[in-house]
Amino acid sequence: MINHRFHFDSIPVTPWKNAGGVTRQIAKSCPGDPFWRLSIAGVEKDGPFSGFPGLHRILTVVSGAGMTLNLPDGARPADLNIPVGFSGDVPVEGVLRDGPVQNFNLIYEAEKLVARVQVGPIDTLDFIGGETGILCAVYCLSGSLDLNGQETLFAGSGILNPTELPQPTGPETTLALHVALGLRH
Repeated sequence: MINHRFHFDSIPVTPWKNAGGVTRQIAKSCPGDPFWRLSIAGVEKDGPFSGFPGLHRILTVVSGAGMTLNLPDGARPADLNIPVGFSGDVPVEGVLRDGPVQNFNLIYEAEKLVARVQVGPIDTLDFIGGETGILCAVYCLSGSLDLNGQETLFAGSGILNPTELPQPTGPETTLALHVALGLRH
């Protein structure tokens, strides 16, 4: 999956069993490898999250007013563009603050993999993708990103395992989400 581009509108949609939203799966691990999955979920109403026993989750609200995650140890805010990590073992209920949201999700085997999710202006992010060995993903949230002068990523599009890191284009601030995933030593 080197330089694999994706766009939100072209990712197949899978409705949730509880009818509370939809998932758009961007990519996942190969069978037999340590498990990981990248997706974007559209959450349309309050309700329980699916359980992922033995896995860890990092959720980042990328559109909407945010939500509150009700966990056994208390409520945690899931604010716009701030990654929130939690165990897939525990029951979670999501409560929307003011209408639907979109969540960029990373689910992975924390015992075998180490992960990092960051959001910010593209030129302030600490890109650590190349040495992690498994995955580097960049998702454009606003503005635009140049890919080696050959293509431009706009909001709602991204790239997996770029051979060169995207650069901002134009004078506007480009906000991006970066995922780095590697084997735990």
